[in-house]
Amino acid sequence: MVKILEVRILNFRSYRNNENKLKKLNKINVIVGKNNVGKTNILRALYLFFNPNTYNDKKDENIIKRVTGGSSRHPKITLTFEDDELIKGEIIEYDVICDLNTKNNSYYKIKCENKKVEEKLNNSFKIKNYLSNKYKCVYLSTTDEDIKQQSDGLINDLILEYFKKQSRIIKDTIEAFEEGYKNLVKTFEDNISNIEDELSEQFMDMNDSEIKPKLSFNNSVKITDFILNNIKLQLDDTYVQDISEKGASIQRASLIMLSMYLLNEIYEKQNKLILLDEPEAFLYPLLENRIKNKLEECTFLNDKMQVFVTSHSRLFLNEMNNSNYSFYSVCQKEETKEFMRSNKDKDTNKYSIIEPLNYHLKYEILKNYGMLDEVIDYEYIIVCEGETDKNYISHILKNKPHIPQIRWSKYSYEGTVNKNDIYYNSRGAEAIPPILLYLDNISQIKRKVFVMFDGDEAGRKVANKINANHFKNLEIKKYILPNNKQIEDMVFSKSLFIDRVLEIEPNLLSYKDGFTNAINNKDDKISLIDQTRLFVEGMAITKEIKIDKIKNRLSNELVGLEINKDWLLAQIDPFIYNE
Repeated sequence: MVKILEVRILNFRSYRNNENKLKKLNKINVIVGKNNVGKTNILRALYLFFNPNTYNDKKDENIIKRVTGGSSRHPKITLTFEDDELIKGEIIEYDVICDLNTKNNSYYKIKCENKKVEEKLNNSFKIKNYLSNKYKCVYLSTTDEDIKQQSDGLINDLILEYFKKQSRIIKDTIEAFEEGYKNLVKTFEDNISNIEDELSEQFMDMNDSEIKPKLSFNNSVKITDFILNNIKLQLDDTYVQDISEKGASIQRASLIMLSMYLLNEIYEKQNKLILLDEPEAFLYPLLENRIKNKLEECTFLNDKMQVFVTSHSRLFLNEMNNSNYSFYSVCQKEETKEFMRSNKDKDTNKYSIIEPLNYHLKYEILKNYGMLDEVIDYEYIIVCEGETDKNYISHILKNKPHIPQIRWSKYSYEGTVNKNDIYYNSRGAEAIPPILLYLDNISQIKRKVFVMFDGDEAGRKVANKINANHFKNLEIKKYILPNNKQIEDMVFSKSLFIDRVLEIEPNLLSYKDGFTNAINNKDDKISLIDQTRLFVEGMAITKEIKIDKIKNRLSNELVGLEINKDWLLAQIDPFIYNE
């Protein structure tokens, strides 16, 4: 098995001469980022590595390198391989450099500490042959080629090989035809000058000018080009049409599925590389999910396949912590400065950067896609009793480099919990155990889970029932608010609570003095919210004043307020942030 461990790109399209790396590659490698920042160029660079003859300096050279020139202006793409096939019995790691600055098509060179490897692959020709024998690389783009071109390429490159493998008659016939075609081409080349001489005699009497006919013969046409004119990829969904006449989603899905199938069927002994540009493009959600499942099925069960995907898909982003996936973020930088060899005073240079996906960046990406609370395999979780708790916690942690996923009772309705479970339809503290069961069983990822309970009897009772040692995938830290308190008692001073409630509920202004005295003199065993409820009930104004509305607005309107935070940070920082 040969697999790619790392990719480094220099001076290719939007990637300039700073080192851009994809490290710790996996079975499925997903490249994310905003539009037009250079995600697709990573796929193009990989394809160029395996097909350096496709290099087009007008498209592929980094634009600032084209402006400023220099001896190393062309792309250099380096792949680090792990290989147990080159030298039997040994697992070798080595770099192959594809340097388009070299002459005479000697693009490849190898770098390895093992001298046996350098002796076996000691020139560009040997390296190219080794890569060709060991790797099959397929690139499915959404931008560079239309569907018809890509389907024709599949027929040429894959279906014909599939036919040859499946049928000995077809294989023998094609090989015989290829041999006959070679003989025809050679015979024609040997006799073309004689034919030209005979034709020239017919031109001698035309006029005084000396005009001679010349026959142009294209001997680069492959045998498969002839077959392509007679084999067309068609699809049958009640009536048969060429693939180009079907809807965009059917075209796209068919190409992806056909590529995966044929790669596994034809090249089962070779290492396969699929470069897939936005697989979700043109697909409705159900079909997108099927494509993703098929991609995982082919890749996870096949050690010889790696996939590189650019995507904005929420389906792929939801796999951020899947051990079979790696994610990379691409952004674009811009600078304006004077370059020595440029004929302009200043040039503006936009260039792409591959960023390591740390927790802060992961958090930013998920937040930008509106997915922070949707990812199943998130590593850091805070579980609380209700949505207002979640609002306060989010506000307190807003300046942290990343915010844990926060789950509360609405998550107890997720499908992994048995409907007969006594907690299934519960809320508040009673909803927390099924949330923990869900997190422990939905996947094998190890998580840190901070669980906060109200200080009332219900919160203490449930907290005492939860044995952290019973959860195999969760490291749990339980925190119970003290003295029958709810979160409002922790974040607000009495004076700030009074001011905020009176701002939120004008109907209480007529009872300002009584309300203020009730809060200031309340029993410590009663929370601020419960004391407010008792006051409203005692004044018989429950129709005009809704406690749940007050509680909700208190937690949602926190900007500019000096609330108490240290009590929570003292618990969370050493557990989640290691501070």
